[in-house]
This record gives sequence, C-alpha cells and structure tokens, in this order.
Amino acid sequence: MIIHTSAIEGYEPPLPRKGILKYLVDPEKTGAKSFVMGFTSIEPGTGTVLAQHPEEEDADLAKALSDGKRPFVPRRFHLAKSVQDSKALNDVDGPVVVISGSGMATGGRVLHHLSHRLPDPRATVLFVGYQAAGTRGRLLKDGAKEIRIFGENVPVRATIMVSDPYSAHADQGEILRWLKGFDRPPRMTYIVHGEPEAARALREKIAGDLAWPATVAEAGATVPL
Repeated sequence: MIIHTSAIEGYEPPLPRKGILKYLVDPEKTGAKSFVMGFTSIEPGTGTVLAQHPEEEDADLAKALSDGKRPFVPRRFHLAKSVQDSKALNDVDGPVVVISGSGMATGGRVLHHLSHRLPDPRATVLFVGYQAAGTRGRLLKDGAKEIRIFGENVPVRATIMVSDPYSAHADQGEILRWLKGFDRPPRMTYIVHGEPEAARALREKIAGDLAWPATVAEAGATVPL
C-alpha cells in the first residue's frame, strides 16, 4: 500500500532491507506487472552474502534459494554498485523504489537520497528498523520538520513512515537463544543497544533466565578487560 500510494502520487519511497525486495517480487508471482522500478543502493556484496546463507531464511525462502530462484530480485531491478551510480538515481524520472542503507540515516549513500527527496511532498521514506535516539532516523520518525544533511538544513515535506516488522535487529527471544548457545557465560554481559526500558527488561531476563551477571551500559563508563 505504501508503494502503491507513493507511485500514484508520482514519486518513490526509499526503502531499506531485503524484506522490501521480497514484497516487490511477490505480486509478480501472480502475473501482476511491475509498475515501479526498483533500485538497491547498498554496498556491493550484500546480496551475495545473503544468497550464500539460506539457513538464515524461513523454509520457503531457503527452498527457493536452493532451487536457484531469486526471491529478492524483482523483474525491474537494478543494482547501483558505485557511489556515482547511487547519486545518479536522483535523476531517474517516474515512480521508483530506492532501497538504501544505513537504516538510521547516520551516514552512507542514503544521505544523498534523503537530501534530494525529503523536500518533496510526493515522496515517502519508510524506516524498517529501530531508530536510536540522536540519529537522523529518530529525528525523522519523531516528526522533525527540518534535518541537517551535508552541512545544510533540509526541509522535511515527504511522508515519514515506520514498519518495525521488517527490522533486521534480533528481538529479546532471539538474543536469549543466541546467548544460550555459549559454552560458558561471560564475566559480565553489557547491554549497549535499545531504549532504556527495553534494555532494563533484557537485563532482567538474562539475569533471571540464565542466571548471568548483566548490566545496562552507561554512557562514558570505563570497563577494564
């Protein structure tokens, strides 16, 4: 719906993450035509790494990859390999989808797309993961009307949306599953990511379920190794 709305209004949503690529591919399986052109503006090699690890996908995707199919590649898909290729996407006419990192808009190629598209009310920017406090992504998520990019103040007229289900960050259950695979617990487990309330909840979960020493890291603290 996000992509359809933006396309009808005449512009594109720059979207991160491979889940969006699959979203673009799925309608094609039913014979639907691709009415948008998709570009991924990320560092080369990401797709290759994903394809080499089908065990990280669900059963349907793992089978598709093992059968040699390309579940993350829509028909009208182009890879912008170089920085110049990425910048050139700003000159593409018509509705397109630009998939770009970094997810919190702290740096990387996405800044070129944001600086060019944020002022346009026809554009949609969809964040698909956690936006840490103090990042451009968080500022945009919280409704900033202006944001600083490349030393300039960029007005925000585009629609800003968030879809957490596409996040690549592990949730509490996945983190605990990973920790349970350790042969022996560390001397201390430091939680350095997440909102304060969520970080405290994870600390309590680690301490309760695993009986490990755990603490939420504090800014500026020094830890002897």
